Amino acid sequence: MSKELYPFYERELAFLRQMSRDFATRYPSTAGRLLLEANTSSDPHVERMLEGFALVGARIQHRLDDEFPELTDGMLQQLYPHFMAPVPSIAILQLDHDHTRSTSGGAFRLQRGTMLRTQPVSGLSCRFRTCFDVDLVPLRVAEAQCLVPPFPQNIQAPSGTAAVIRLRLESLGNLRLSAIPLDSLMLFLNSDSQLAPLLYQALLNDAKAISASPVSSGKSPVSFLSGRLPLDPAGLEPEEALFPYPPSSPQGLRLLTEFFACPAKFHFIRLGRLRELLAGCDRVADVYIYLTRTNTLLEQGIDAGTFRLGCTPVVNLFAKTAEPVTVDRTRSEYTLVPDVAHPQGMEVWSVDSVEGTMGKGDTGNVYNPFYSFRKGVGPSDRKALWHSVRRPSARSDDPGTDVSVRLVDMDFREAISSDKVLVVKTLCTNRQLPEQLKNLGERIRFDLEAAAPVSRIQVLRAPSLPLRRALRRDAYWRLVSHLNLSHLSLSDPERGAEILREIMSLYDPTRQASGADGAAINRLTCEGIVGVTSKNVTTRLGGPFAGAIVRGTEVTLVLDPEKFSGIGSLLFATVLERFLGLYCSINSFTRLVLKEQRSDTPIKVWPPRIGEVTLL
Repeated sequence: MSKELYPFYERELAFLRQMSRDFATRYPSTAGRLLLEANTSSDPHVERMLEGFALVGARIQHRLDDEFPELTDGMLQQLYPHFMAPVPSIAILQLDHDHTRSTSGGAFRLQRGTMLRTQPVSGLSCRFRTCFDVDLVPLRVAEAQCLVPPFPQNIQAPSGTAAVIRLRLESLGNLRLSAIPLDSLMLFLNSDSQLAPLLYQALLNDAKAISASPVSSGKSPVSFLSGRLPLDPAGLEPEEALFPYPPSSPQGLRLLTEFFACPAKFHFIRLGRLRELLAGCDRVADVYIYLTRTNTLLEQGIDAGTFRLGCTPVVNLFAKTAEPVTVDRTRSEYTLVPDVAHPQGMEVWSVDSVEGTMGKGDTGNVYNPFYSFRKGVGPSDRKALWHSVRRPSARSDDPGTDVSVRLVDMDFREAISSDKVLVVKTLCTNRQLPEQLKNLGERIRFDLEAAAPVSRIQVLRAPSLPLRRALRRDAYWRLVSHLNLSHLSLSDPERGAEILREIMSLYDPTRQASGADGAAINRLTCEGIVGVTSKNVTTRLGGPFAGAIVRGTEVTLVLDPEKFSGIGSLLFATVLERFLGLYCSINSFTRLVLKEQRSDTPIKVWPPRIGEVTLL
């Protein structure tokens, strides 16, 4: 008996015993023949009968109680589809390029979605897939340091420079740096939670110029970039998402979920205009980034291991066709089993498609989901559609979930299908197995499933624990919160910060998970929002919209810097700026201003944004 059913059973049994007492009081002679007493019956057959009726009544009541969550689950699945699925394990890997195997001019692109597998744990390898495109080049960061005045003679720092970050890039093959066939280079900030936020802010907010010079020449920089610098945050675009989100899923809410689930996913910086920067450089060159501000931690904490190349987040997701489902019409729904040999090693993350077959290789119907805008389009939709339900696992030792599929008609009644077998294609995770990987420490090993010029794979961030939000009744409040927050405005000067804190906590998947990585930091992040105000502004746009005058909203965000020491106020505001831009009205824009508590000087003012477009 599942833990969800047991309370219903207890209530039904207590009700039957109460009715038995009332019956014995009103009809003592008849009750005597049944051997009914105050709380029990000395006749074991009568006692078993009461318990049996209690179990039947409990199952009926549980089913009735389960129908309303199907409505809320269906609405959440359509409006916010990522909300119901668990958050899989996430890790950060570095893939070292094997230049001796490269055949494409020294560079090789490892496409997003490339599969990797770990060593077996509990008899099964965990499978992960890459979230970014990874450009493998015969290049390494040989040295890195933060310099302060007085600078060496070969560094011609602009006036007002407080510090210089020097990166020494070294080619591992015979390829000249100026001939590297890349326009940009992805850098992962591989440092602790104290240094990473400072370095992120230094590169994206405090940098005023970039230069490069060959090490062998000892001459002045051969290239010097100023103005709009080619240093951009990575991990914000739809093609860099951790999980496969449908187009209907709000992209701004996706960013919030990923930010709280894995902040390190946003510790990537894209260095652009690479060919222009390294023009004239041979095999070794120094890249200088000039900063307007410095910090003791920056000066002492930066080394060659701080900047990593060839890195990507990986997520524990893989495609899997579930075990064939035999349609025997003895059940109203069918629990999906990804692999019968490893029932506790796989968990269904999403159902991608349901097809029927008559057996022996014959093709049958292709079913559409019940909660879909395509419902009623297919020729078989008049007969049957599929509907999935996610429930907590019935196994007491399993914190995961199970997904069941049922066939229904257009009126959500049970449908009769002519197919004998259902073939269900899913995306799966490895349930709790990544937790065992985390316990392996430095012994974790990842291997590519496809051939690629990779000499070594390093684990920079160990696989995180899977996260699951509470299901069923707790989904009511999440749905109500979503619908309620959509009618509230951040422009409320008194409640703006409170509303934003509620939105943030709603998308923090660590909030309901015990022992989750980063739960304490995420809680401080929400508490660190101390002020949100907005005002209507008008601006003249440039770029392709030159001359146009547009009205928009300027949002001022005030944060408590002490609460953001572990995650970084600029990183949080960068994600929030994208979130706000995706929710502005048509023919309008948002502009975010970031301030810290007890300071009127803005840390950063972002350019106006409409959706995913920056209006410069």
